[in-house]
Amino acid sequence: MCTLKQNCLCNSQFQANGLPWSTQFLFAVWGLWKHRNRVVFENIPLNPNLLKSCIQQATEYFFCIGKPHRTKQYSAIPVRWHKAAEGWLKLNSDGASIGNPGSAGGDGLICDYNGNWVKGYMRNIGWLRVSLQNFGL
Repeated sequence: MCTLKQNCLCNSQFQANGLPWSTQFLFAVWGLWKHRNRVVFENIPLNPNLLKSCIQQATEYFFCIGKPHRTKQYSAIPVRWHKAAEGWLKLNSDGASIGNPGSAGGDGLICDYNGNWVKGYMRNIGWLRVSLQNFGL
């Protein structure tokens, strides 16, 4: 016999309507409980479309919020700074944002041909899309 807890925490791959069982089960129990209380305390009539309503709510939740998060795979890319030719200066710049779109900024530094710092800057770019960030400096 399956318990309430087992159904809620079920990790099986069983799916109906394209949704995991645990998601559908939780929304069905919640929908039944809410509907039962409205019938008893608010004297509303029984809803013949209750099942359809529960599945729609579970689907909306799953595709907007409840999808399992996949861990991102990262790989290290070695980066090395190369000095400028003698008599030249080198500008290195970078930018980042928090989100896309999101708050963004940029910074940079100028070094001489020996790698000595000459000048630096930083700038708040404001709210923008990452794809536009490289052109905002």
